[in-house]
Amino acid sequence: MSAMEFEGRVQTKRDTSANWTAADPVLLNGEEILVDTASGEVRKKIGDGASPYTKLPFADEAIRNLIGEKVAANQGTEHAGKILGIGADGVVKPITNAGGGGAKTWGDLAGKTS
Repeated sequence: MSAMEFEGRVQTKRDTSANWTAADPVLLNGEEILVDTASGEVRKKIGDGASPYTKLPFADEAIRNLIGEKVAANQGTEHAGKILGIGADGVVKPITNAGGGGAKTWGDLAGKTS
């Protein structure tokens, strides 16, 4: 049996968080969507075939929670919004020259001043 090859492109559905929330669709099992958040981030949700959009976690939620816990345990809220890295000693520290342009916060990387 030989494998068949198809040439084509797939476009992932993308909309704002407000629009996804208003529609609250049930995503198919394995269906991926992109969400433009109010804070300017683009995040992803993956459907399970049963839960509506508002009940699905973002695909990166677990890792974000782990990072947040590590920051809280090591530094408290002192570095909120700053770009952080974990040193060889396991301590979370601010990165002072991220992206080669001297960015010190996520807002700097996104070109935002606030």
